[in-house]
Order: sequence, then structure tokens, then C-alpha cells
Amino acid sequence: MRSSPWPSPASDEVEFRASAVLDVRRADEPVEALGARAIREALARPGWTHVVADQPWLYADDNEGRVLEALYEDCGICVNLTRFLLSTGSVIVDLQMRASVRDRFRVESLFEMIAGSLSVQEDR
Repeated sequence: MRSSPWPSPASDEVEFRASAVLDVRRADEPVEALGARAIREALARPGWTHVVADQPWLYADDNEGRVLEALYEDCGICVNLTRFLLSTGSVIVDLQMRASVRDRFRVESLFEMIAGSLSVQEDR
């Protein structure tokens, strides 16, 4: 039996359940606007939020995306939010991954593998 890279929810080690949410929609918003909107959304969260990074992400086929890293508090736990954003001109991909700061380092390679395996195929 293969062990899961995700901590068990019943474990005493789990502070915040790591998660990933993928949103794909039709839109022609440029990637720079996506990054700016992601920053506004992060800073609009209730409580404190700190945007750690907003940087280019060179996605496959030389498509440029953005990666946003932010920290915020949820129920007394410091949570890391990583958003991988991609715009093809007609499709927007927004991959949001969350984990407590402590657990983030356990699942970092998994988050990067998920983001790196994204494949966007547009209708022809």
C-alpha cells in the first residue's frame, strides 16, 4: 500500500488540512491583470494577510503565468496560499493551494508537481 503525502486528518500533527482548488474558465484577461486581482483578493481577506511574492511563472510551451505567495491567519493558524495563474488569451487557469506554514514544506514538491502537470487544450 502506498503512503499518502498528505497528513492524516486524524493526526495530532495536522493544524490545517492542505488543499488544492483548480478553476478553469473562459476569459481573455491578461496574466498581469490576473496577478493584480490575486493580490487584491489576498489583501481583502479578513484579518491579517501578507503577500510574500508575485512573480513570473514560465509555464510549458513558453506561456508565461504568475505565481502569487501569500500568508494569512485562519483560526489562529498561519496559512500559506500559493496561486499558479495562467492565461492563454481565451482560457484562464487559477490553481490555488493552501497549507499551514509548517505543513507547506511537507507538501511543497507535491504542489509544484501538480502545477507543473497542468495541460491546457483549447477548442479548435
